[in-house]
Parts: sequence; C-alpha cells; structure tokens
Amino acid sequence: MTKLFVLTFVIIVLQRSSFSQVQFGVKAGYNLASVHVSDETSYFTWKSKSDFHAGILVNIPLLAGLSVQPEAVYSGQGAKINDDGDQVTLSTGLINIPVMVQYTYKGAFVETGPQLGFLINAKEKEGSYSQDIKSDLKTAEISWGVGLGYKTSIGLGIDARYNFGIGNIAKSGSDFDSYGHDARSGVFQVGLFWLFGRR
Repeated sequence: MTKLFVLTFVIIVLQRSSFSQVQFGVKAGYNLASVHVSDETSYFTWKSKSDFHAGILVNIPLLAGLSVQPEAVYSGQGAKINDDGDQVTLSTGLINIPVMVQYTYKGAFVETGPQLGFLINAKEKEGSYSQDIKSDLKTAEISWGVGLGYKTSIGLGIDARYNFGIGNIAKSGSDFDSYGHDARSGVFQVGLFWLFGRR
C-alpha cells in the first residue's frame, strides 16, 4: 500500500509539472547511523556508526520555489553495540526511496518528506566472527526526513539531512529483538549532489 501511494504521488506530480524544467542528478556522501531502542538494558550501550550513501534523484518543479524530489539511494546504516564489554557492529544496507518536498530561495533550500527503505543486507560482527542477521530484521522500514542545503547556479550543491525511523526495525521474537524492543533507526547524512538539465 505504501509503495502504491508513493508511485501514485510521483505520477501525479510528473503530470502536473513541465517536463522541460525537470532536473536529474546524482548524489553521494557520509552517513552517521544509529539505532534507538525504547527499553535498552544496562548490558547494552548503543553508539553511532559511520558509513556512506549514494544514489540518483529527480527534482520536479511545482510552483515558484517549490519542488518535489524523489530519490533512489543506497544507504549503509546500523550501529555499534557495547554488549557488556564486547564490541558488536551492526551493519545494514538499504535501498531508500525518499520523496522530499523542497522550498528553495536564492539557492538555499529546506526539505521534508517520507522515506521507504528496503533491506538488502544485514550483518552482525564481533571481532573476527560475523553472521548474517537479515532474517531478524523487517524487510522494509518507514522514515521521515528533514534537511537543508544549497544549490549553485551550475547544479552542484551540498545538503544535510536527518532521517528518523517511524517503525520498529526488529522482527518480534528474533535474536536482535533481545537487544531492546521497539528499535528505530536514525541516520544523519551530509553530502554533495549534482543536478543536470535545464535550470
């Protein structure tokens, strides 16, 4: 249902936009990812983990200064967990589909919108031991993003965004669920993008 809603929304926007003003682009940058749990036990301490993101985007003008920007982005996420003295690293990879609404004034912009993420891999590593835990996590997650940035006249720009998870990423009763119930992802992103097409 969520995928159908996003697809319908994008189609409607495309129909209402002047295609000659649509800009395509690429983006990449740094992730500082974390997982927030509602009832963390005293044995576990969660810390942020560095990773990266990269993908493509389409910027579609709606009104003066207002546009919508669907994206398809690979995002490395997860967290570091101190398990009673043992260091565990949770590494996940997702294909995220954000649909951001942007307001731009003299190159500077603010943005917000929903994001649907599809889990493609998940590993848990402790020392030299690594195991696949994709089956412990939900295959899709919903987030909400807020951000800001700046676009230059040549199409090069910089942006910063925070995506906070809305739903629990752990499957109920899984081994991962023992770390803490209601685990939600959070990702701070900063990166560069390049838009090409008519400006």
